Amino acid sequence: MFKNNRPGRAWFRRFHARRPSVSERCGEALGTERALLTTDKLEAWYRDFQHYMLEDDDLGGKGAAVMGDPNRICDESGFPLSGEAEKVLAPKGAENVYQLSNSDRRQITVLACMNAAGTYVPPMLIFPGVRFRFDLSGDAPEDWCIGRSPSGWIESSVFYEWTANHFLPFVKRQGITLPVLLLLDGHSSHISIDLAEFCNANGIILYCLLPHASHITQPCDLTLFKSLKNSWQEKVKDYVSAHVGQTVTKQTFAAVFARAWQDAAKPPVAVNGSCAGGI
Repeated sequence: MFKNNRPGRAWFRRFHARRPSVSERCGEALGTERALLTTDKLEAWYRDFQHYMLEDDDLGGKGAAVMGDPNRICDESGFPLSGEAEKVLAPKGAENVYQLSNSDRRQITVLACMNAAGTYVPPMLIFPGVRFRFDLSGDAPEDWCIGRSPSGWIESSVFYEWTANHFLPFVKRQGITLPVLLLLDGHSSHISIDLAEFCNANGIILYCLLPHASHITQPCDLTLFKSLKNSWQEKVKDYVSAHVGQTVTKQTFAAVFARAWQDAAKPPVAVNGSCAGGI
């Protein structure tokens, strides 16, 4: 029996000695909804998805051809204007250790889209605000898409514009056969009557992933975003080192992020994400 029904440090040391394969790790934060996700729910979603794509009459037999052509997958991720704090050298015992960072905590959303063949749709940057006195695109590549919303988060109108004026034209330029499958995370910003009607008329099959399961099923979450966020932190650090006394702002975000995207958005990352998500 343990004191207060909890093992002590001595027990932990002996346990670790008996189990060298077990290591102490920092756990990844998991919300209640994700923690309650079950294997049965996942298997049911995959069954329904397979049935819809391969057997549902709504697709008129086109679903099987779509599943045989790996051109799909849409997702979004938000990035802060400044990177996370890095470890720095400081005198032992120092009570206050500071690092220069941007005090603006508003989000700039990056809407990323990739397909199972390893092709990336040029990303969309959504800036917070309505009116700007500077060029939001900065030094971003010309084929990138720039949007804005009051909060910097994606909204249904912004997502509609992305789908109609950026995603679909890109698919056509690439010579990808329609219809194509566009997987969504089911967030309300992705769902609207106008979007559904547009996609139905233009050969885009919308299908929502299982709620609260993006860490298991969503290709972008499984590979791209981890790599992209690591690269983003590195590019922010490089920028701050090269521009002493300055931080990444809305004016410089596009240029800095473009370098992170170039390093992270590689074809194998997209292919591996689709495989890991079972798509």
